[in-house]
Amino acid sequence: MQGKHKQAMKLYLQAQAYAKKLENNRSLADTYSAIATSYTINENDSEALKYYHRAYIKIKELGDDLELAYLKVQMSRSYSYLYDNEKAISLAKEAVGYFNQNEYYFDELFAQSTLAKNYMSMEDYNNAIQVYTQTT
Repeated sequence: MQGKHKQAMKLYLQAQAYAKKLENNRSLADTYSAIATSYTINENDSEALKYYHRAYIKIKELGDDLELAYLKVQMSRSYSYLYDNEKAISLAKEAVGYFNQNEYYFDELFAQSTLAKNYMSMEDYNNAIQVYTQTT
């Protein structure tokens, strides 16, 4: 997997340079997110979070709240893997709230699942059960 990661990273960095040159914030945000996901897959969440934060800034500038909510779910996972449970829980709850408020119920279930998994990794089983059994 590491070899493919290195090959993919070359392409991601080319895409990043191209998006910067064109000043295309949407493409730049997508590239940052893809790079972060690649790092997460390769279990390098500290590096992933650097790119998730870059994507966050660009998506925030674009005013795309839906994309921001999806990104918060991804970031929540990485924070959980790094044992920053407070940040992981906070981001997952923000995403759940956004999806619920905007009636994206399938996406809300996805975010709730992430939140519950975060609680499970903390061995906070009562909150995990509560989240898993919560209905919209």
